[in-house]
Amino acid sequence: MENKKVIVAMHNPSFANGMKMNIDKIEGYTVVDVLVSEEDLVKLLETTTDNLFGLILTSDLAKKLNDYRLDYLSDLLLTIRERYPELKIVILASEKLGHPFLAELVDMGIYNIFLRQEDRNQTVLDILKCFEVGKSFSEVSRLRDIDTDIPWRRLKSGPNRITIETNEKKQEEGKEGIGKAKAFIGKLSDSKKAIPNSTEVDGEASIQPITIKEKIIIKDRLIGSMFIGITSVERSSGCTHLSLILANYLKEKGYKVAIVEANRSEDFFKIEYAYEGGGSYQNTTSDFKLKGITHYKNIDELNVAQLINSYEFVILDIGNEANTDLFEEFFRCHIKIVTAHGSEWRRESIERFMDRHNYMEKDDWLLAIPFPEAESLEDIQKETKLKTFAIPAHASPYESRRETNAALDDMLKGLIPIPEEKRRIPRLVIISGLVIVSILLCGGGFFFLAH
Repeated sequence: MENKKVIVAMHNPSFANGMKMNIDKIEGYTVVDVLVSEEDLVKLLETTTDNLFGLILTSDLAKKLNDYRLDYLSDLLLTIRERYPELKIVILASEKLGHPFLAELVDMGIYNIFLRQEDRNQTVLDILKCFEVGKSFSEVSRLRDIDTDIPWRRLKSGPNRITIETNEKKQEEGKEGIGKAKAFIGKLSDSKKAIPNSTEVDGEASIQPITIKEKIIIKDRLIGSMFIGITSVERSSGCTHLSLILANYLKEKGYKVAIVEANRSEDFFKIEYAYEGGGSYQNTTSDFKLKGITHYKNIDELNVAQLINSYEFVILDIGNEANTDLFEEFFRCHIKIVTAHGSEWRRESIERFMDRHNYMEKDDWLLAIPFPEAESLEDIQKETKLKTFAIPAHASPYESRRETNAALDDMLKGLIPIPEEKRRIPRLVIISGLVIVSILLCGGGFFFLAH
């Protein structure tokens, strides 16, 4: 008999993969995919041909930075319930009793809810049991009692259906242009916690860690602003410098760009201080604007909705993973760039970086090497099997250089849309046309005078 196919969708990759490993040990079940965002979940449901049996998700699945977006997750679950009525759903909720999100789940007929604050002794077997014999309404009816002090929807109409496009429709729209893109980024500072050896569901610390690394594909979901993540294999590999160069490059193309210091270096404060002339200058705000680019110094204070709606590109300067709590945001970005030195004696750093993340799918990673020799670049590409690009020497990141622009054009070819102004008729063609028109007008004038 074929195993029942289950999806695990959780914001924390380590927790999700621990859950997968425990479920795969149980006869009769197979986890067909591990997803780390609601965008990935929607994309899988759009495209899969598998006969899916169950979905296990955590209530922080739609979290982006400091925004849990529970109202949006509720809307999404309502849509999934209506579109895929045979799909059995289990939710591990972090919300306390009385939260309106829990009440909406019950009202839409999702009863298999585990509250992490109460159900600390539940096991993976208990979760799977809900797929076979679900919880009854009487068991979860208490979740309908709402604490009115908890902020919730402005409109008291409950969850709303959202549009889940079919794959065919997306392909048709893709022919008309790339359009905008949006990656919703979520903070994962707790994802590196040690996880004890247990099958009990006790918060996030109850699932076994990954002992056998397997390929994980974190899919892209293009829906609004595009996020670019830039990390480095070691410190002082030019990550921040490339982030600034890229921000200026995109700004020069007519895009609205923001760059976020997603590391602990405080380089942006130094940049702002130098730009303002030093001395006694102080700025306590979390952002500043320089050369038409918004720089965010403190990611914890970001208004996520404003960030997403205000910029076409958001660059995350993640830096070296030892100096950031947000390294795993790199995997969620639409465009993923790794910086490294090309010197042969520093090649080992690249190898170690690749080994540390050998369980991640890297087909869409881009490796940027500052001014390497051609032979060195070719060797690195063969060793890493990554698309590798040379970045020319570029002293001032806020100034455009033809050689650097050409390198970035090559690296980002097919990954970013062409702005409308770039589609206009080239200036030379316009000038030539004006000259021709002038000649014709002059000729017409002579013709008129002659008559």
